Amino acid sequence: MIESAAHLVDNILPLTPYRQFVLSFPIPMRYWFQTNRKLFSKVHGILNSEVSLARWATWKRQLSFGGFQEAGGYNPTRDDLPQVYSETSHSVNTLLYFVVAHEIGHILDGTNSLNGGPWLNLSWQRLSERELTPLFDSQFRSNLFFSSCESGFISRDNVRAAYDGLFGKSNFISLYGSRHPADDFAESLAYFVMHEYLQASYLIDTKAGQTFDVMQRLLSPAFSSKYNFIRDFLASPDVIYPRGMVPN
Repeated sequence: MIESAAHLVDNILPLTPYRQFVLSFPIPMRYWFQTNRKLFSKVHGILNSEVSLARWATWKRQLSFGGFQEAGGYNPTRDDLPQVYSETSHSVNTLLYFVVAHEIGHILDGTNSLNGGPWLNLSWQRLSERELTPLFDSQFRSNLFFSSCESGFISRDNVRAAYDGLFGKSNFISLYGSRHPADDFAESLAYFVMHEYLQASYLIDTKAGQTFDVMQRLLSPAFSSKYNFIRDFLASPDVIYPRGMVPN
C-alpha cells in the first residue's frame, strides 16, 4: 500500500498536496506485527487479497447481471457470473492505482473539454443538446449498473451477448465506459495507465464460454484511435490542469 501511494504521488499525479489515509491497528497488534514476521505476512496477504482490483472489479461487473449488492462492501461475488483477474509484477495495490487514474481522467476531461469535441467524436453522436448515443450501441446498455441496481438486471443468459457486443462491435474498453462519454474517457485512461506504467494484465472470464484480454484490446486496431488520442493528449504541452495542479 505504501509503495502504491508513493509511486502515484511521485511519478503519476500532479504536484499538489494530497490527504493521506492510513489503515491502523490497535497498539498491541502493532507489537505483534513487529516481532512476528509470519503473522505480519499473513495479515498483509489478507489485506492485499481482500482489497484488490480483481475482487472489486468482479463484484462491480456482476451487478448488472444480478450480482450481490450488499451495502458497505465489494467482497460478495458469484461463481457463475463474470470474473476479473488482474496481476502486475510491481509492488503496488492495483485497486488504488486504477481508481485514482479513473478519477484523474474525469478531472482532465473536465478541464480540457474533451467531451465537447475531440474525444466525443470517436464513439458518440449528439442527438440533441442534452442527449448522446454511442455510435456502436447495445440493446443492454440501458440495463448496465455499477453501484446499485433495483430492477432490470441483464439475464445471465445474455452475458455472452453483452460482452460480444462490447468486444466485437464497439470501440469501448469496458461496459462501464459505454454508459457515458465521461466514463468512456476515464475508463480508457485508467486502463492505458495500468498498461503503460504497471504492465498489468486484466482478463475477464464471462463464465459463458468467453475470456477477454482487456490489455490486448487496448493495443488492438479497434481501440487504436482512442489509444493514440490518450498517448498524444498526455504528451501535449497544452494539457490544462486544474488550478493548483501542475504536471509532474
